[in-house]
Amino acid sequence: MKKAITLCLLFIFFFQTIDSSAATVQIDKNYESSNNVTESVTPRKDIIKWHYKSVNGNIYKRQYNHSKGKWIGSWKLV
Repeated sequence: MKKAITLCLLFIFFFQTIDSSAATVQIDKNYESSNNVTESVTPRKDIIKWHYKSVNGNIYKRQYNHSKGKWIGSWKLV
């Protein structure tokens, strides 16, 4: 029983010291407006997906680059 109480007290002491040493961070909301910082998001990798269509019972596929809005290659019979 003594070991359990001692162990509980050690855990409580340990977690209180961790909590009291936690640092707080404050962000200045006017930082971006005061320094004229503009952020833009640019994709690093193109988003390319397959598109399918059916013509006279035959299925065709073709890749489309959604980042640039352009077709890649030609229609291929699947």
